[in-house]
Amino acid sequence: MEEILAFIEEKRKFIMLALVGIVIILLGVVFWQFLPNQSEEESTEEVYEELLAETELEAEPEEAASHESDTEENIAEDLVVDVKGAVNSPGVYQMAPNSRVVDAIEKAEGFQEEAEQNAVNLAQLLEDQMVIYVPEVGEEGVEMEHLTSTEAADTSEEAMTQVDLNRADKAELTTLNGIGDSKAESILSYREENGNFQTIEELKEVSGIGEATFEQLKEAIVVQP
Repeated sequence: MEEILAFIEEKRKFIMLALVGIVIILLGVVFWQFLPNQSEEESTEEVYEELLAETELEAEPEEAASHESDTEENIAEDLVVDVKGAVNSPGVYQMAPNSRVVDAIEKAEGFQEEAEQNAVNLAQLLEDQMVIYVPEVGEEGVEMEHLTSTEAADTSEEAMTQVDLNRADKAELTTLNGIGDSKAESILSYREENGNFQTIEELKEVSGIGEATFEQLKEAIVVQP
């Protein structure tokens, strides 16, 4: 026993170094096995995050395109009506789908005092290109019935030919094909400066109206003394 203890005492440093070496080797083996697993997990997470980011980027344009499509569809469904006669602000108005005549009258700032309100069907649904005419009380040549019937829409082409360059106001002029606010004001200015138009061809003398514009609307205009 004393010989064994003496041997251990003599070889103690060697034994300690051997034990430390064994421990270092074991730690190295454990670390070596753990490191690849951890790297693999990190790599998987990175790939997942990249795929998620790509999916979100692809989804955003689709959502934007869907929103743009809905907006264009809503715009396309809007109605455009022409309110004339005894209202405070006659003109052409853009109305929402399923609007009624009463909504268009409100857009035109209501009836004038002399308006024959019983001649208008306020509950009628609006149609695109509808003409709403409000007569005055006792106005001759106007039947006492609602004047917003679809007959006005069905004869819209015929009505367009009745736009008189010598009597039309700005709102009526802007109903003509190719005539916006600016050109309508030019027509009115020309009429004030030069008097009534003598022929429809004289319209080409107005600033901003050339041969192409005239050809588009020559069938829709007349000149009356």
